[in-house]
Amino acid sequence: MLIMIAKNLPVMDLVRFKRLTERSRSTFANNLKLPKKPKSSSGGGNYWTRSVSGISKAFKNNDNSFIHEKIESVSSVYDSTKSETTRTMYKRNLEILHNYIDFDFRTWRPPIDLQYLDNPHITLIRCTNSS
Repeated sequence: MLIMIAKNLPVMDLVRFKRLTERSRSTFANNLKLPKKPKSSSGGGNYWTRSVSGISKAFKNNDNSFIHEKIESVSSVYDSTKSETTRTMYKRNLEILHNYIDFDFRTWRPPIDLQYLDNPHITLIRCTNSS
């Protein structure tokens, strides 16, 4: 009997794999066989997500109003946050967003219409023989 197992594997992992030693490659391959452990929700995540998402949306739509909206949403969370570390994070995100309030995204856009793709993932299919 042939069993097909498909896992999403980022391209960056394939690049890293090529640089690994033989022993590390073996460990990497064996870890692909193991089920993925759920991520704990206590992690911090991407520090700049709020500012980057606002700038990205403004660029995609060629409309700086998305930056203004993001500034309002981050400001409201910043004002209500008590933790100094979190306040610093929001303050830095606000500083980034304020730098792009009057930015003309047309200077960076090509003259053709762009089609935006989701972040691609490569699905590798490993065949194993279960006899």
